[in-house]
Amino acid sequence: MVAKVSVDGWGKRGDMSIPFIIAFIAVLLIGVIAAGVVIESGISLQEKSLMTADESEEQMRTSVVVVEVSATDGEDLDVEFFEEILRLGPGSAAVRLDQALLTMSLYDISAELTYRGVNGTTEHDSADGFYTLQRDVLGNVSLIAIDLGEDYDMDGAADQVNLNASGFLQFWFSSGEQYVLPGVNCSGAAHDVSGTYTATGSEFVEHVTFAGTCGDNNASTDNVTITVTPTSLGEGFFTVTYLHEGTMHVPGRLQHGDVIRMFFEAPREVEKDELVRLDFIPKVGTPSMVKFASPEVITTSRVFMYPPS
Repeated sequence: MVAKVSVDGWGKRGDMSIPFIIAFIAVLLIGVIAAGVVIESGISLQEKSLMTADESEEQMRTSVVVVEVSATDGEDLDVEFFEEILRLGPGSAAVRLDQALLTMSLYDISAELTYRGVNGTTEHDSADGFYTLQRDVLGNVSLIAIDLGEDYDMDGAADQVNLNASGFLQFWFSSGEQYVLPGVNCSGAAHDVSGTYTATGSEFVEHVTFAGTCGDNNASTDNVTITVTPTSLGEGFFTVTYLHEGTMHVPGRLQHGDVIRMFFEAPREVEKDELVRLDFIPKVGTPSMVKFASPEVITTSRVFMYPPS
């Protein structure tokens, strides 16, 4: 007689092991995915730390040296037009001029100037030269439009002003805006209009100050001083020429071996014995700052400011 062996028990045990095998495989997959995420995060953090280290290193080794500062229009006993000579410091990274800011600070006003571009000229004008928006003291204003002294909309074309038929000051900006200043009417008999009037609604004029009498039937403003303050007061452009070009010269950049001369205008006239601060601020790196006082006597066209003689 042959004994029969039942395998039902083993079959049930095999059936019970299948869920455990599936669960085990799932745990392995989860572990692999988690490991991948950890590795990827580690790589990303390493890349970011390397980038931060590179940026920090570049910032630490970017420096600009101020060689000389002078003014060029001292005939009238004050100066407005300045020149600054710069070069890179030892071991410094190159500087993109279109990413740099030049600031000039006086005790009561400051200027913030950006690079005009590689086609900028050494002339003082608003088209392609250097200039800074200043307060504008108007001449005699009548019914006939005259050019303003500043380029208020900074588009390189002349802006104008006149008295309109109702006796109000009217601005004509080359970019298209026309603005009539409310509150001051020069029609009728002469009358005192002294005061400061906010140019509400104008994009380019902040306020206008009158000192004196206005009237004479709209004919003129020859008995009143009118000072116009632009909205963008102190903004403008500097231009650059290369006194020396290094072996790796690239227009619009300050590289090793380059020596540049910057041309710019002060936010107002700088008088004798006045403290001036200049900051050249690259996008990455250490700003260069110089302080100096204008001479006690200004008599010549070229006036050397820095370094002290």
